[in-house]
Amino acid sequence: MNALNDLWQMPGQKPQEFDPFMIEHLPPAARNYLTRAIAIGTPIASAVRLEMEGEIKMENNWLHFTATQVVRNNEGFVWQARVIKGIGSITGYDRLLKDQGQMNWKLLGLIPVMSVSGPDITRSAAGRLATEYTMLPSAQLDKSILWKELSENSVSLRRAIAKTQTDLTLEIGESGSLKCVCLERWGNLHGNVFQNMPFGANLDREVTFGGYTIPTRIRAGWHFGTSRFDEGEFFRAEITGAEFK
Repeated sequence: MNALNDLWQMPGQKPQEFDPFMIEHLPPAARNYLTRAIAIGTPIASAVRLEMEGEIKMENNWLHFTATQVVRNNEGFVWQARVIKGIGSITGYDRLLKDQGQMNWKLLGLIPVMSVSGPDITRSAAGRLATEYTMLPSAQLDKSILWKELSENSVSLRRAIAKTQTDLTLEIGESGSLKCVCLERWGNLHGNVFQNMPFGANLDREVTFGGYTIPTRIRAGWHFGTSRFDEGEFFRAEITGAEFK
């Protein structure tokens, strides 16, 4: 079975249509963001399927990749990619499903490169999913989220993912556009011991797909917001297509 397609094909609830009344209790910056991200009357989607391409840093080299990703609210994500390495390629996936994180990658589709799972991978994947829910703005309507105003143009939202509490900060422009996201995420940069580290992404170049307006240029990595971001950045991508349902 293909986990990505299975996640996409899962039945969702009968969608309501987005109404600003749903978010009138949120901080002003959050309302500004969500009314820009979701057009009034748009069906509230349970999932998004993204097509993307870009560069990923592996062993200090930036390598081209193409990928498809599905993110489903309260279920998880699957990121399935092909990375060009020399005259060959590495294929595989990162995913968080049923509260279990896993990474599985092979050279030429045959030779194992990485296959890891366990509590540390799950905890790290939970932080990743918190940031990637920004590609599914309707997921931010979940009633379990606790919102907090940090400043005129920034808010935090707390939610439990895979039994891990995540506290994500959103920086929002005056127009409601999403500028960056960040949180303390569990990880082991360069294979060091797992620990919480600043992680985040700069976001740019909005495009509207079926009533949803999302950033399509992403630069993400560790040590976000510090002088070490150049060292920690490992992901640069362009979203080339998005389908919501």
